Amino acid sequence: MTKQRYDEVRGYRAKLFFLEPARVEWVQFSLEDRHRVGIMLHPMAVPPKHEVDNHNYEYTPVPLEPLPPIPNNVFMHHLIDPGPHRRPVWLHRLPKKLNHSLLNSSDELVIGWGLHIIEGPNWVAICAAGFCITFLSGAFSTLWSILRSDVSGGFGIGSWLVSALTLAMMACFSKWSQE
Repeated sequence: MTKQRYDEVRGYRAKLFFLEPARVEWVQFSLEDRHRVGIMLHPMAVPPKHEVDNHNYEYTPVPLEPLPPIPNNVFMHHLIDPGPHRRPVWLHRLPKKLNHSLLNSSDELVIGWGLHIIEGPNWVAICAAGFCITFLSGAFSTLWSILRSDVSGGFGIGSWLVSALTLAMMACFSKWSQE
């Protein structure tokens, strides 16, 4: 369920494969206008005991010790490989919001706790795209050289294609990593 929701939130970027989940932080956040989130505390913020006592959040044990609720590598494994796992102990330790959604809060400052999934470069996808760009420009350069009998012109165009497409890919990656 977490993986499905993560993919929904990512939207079009999920289909591009240049970014992937790298790590998680447990954060306290503010919610503004139903879509803008501000990180207040990180990397190890979990709902305090009074939030559990007031039945706003649920986790066991209370207080939650040791922190984090679930080790980063274990969470990443569950996110990337969803399905039945043998250790349900982590499920009980994950803080869960109860009852009312934060989206329906009338508070002036809406505060919640949750996971912030930090994305990083998917180096396998980036390298694969680089190899594809290089291969396609090489094929284009060879074809140009054969059909036009112009080796230097063909490989000049191929060199320009490699640099232009690599710069375009890096510009897109840079933009996506800032979102």
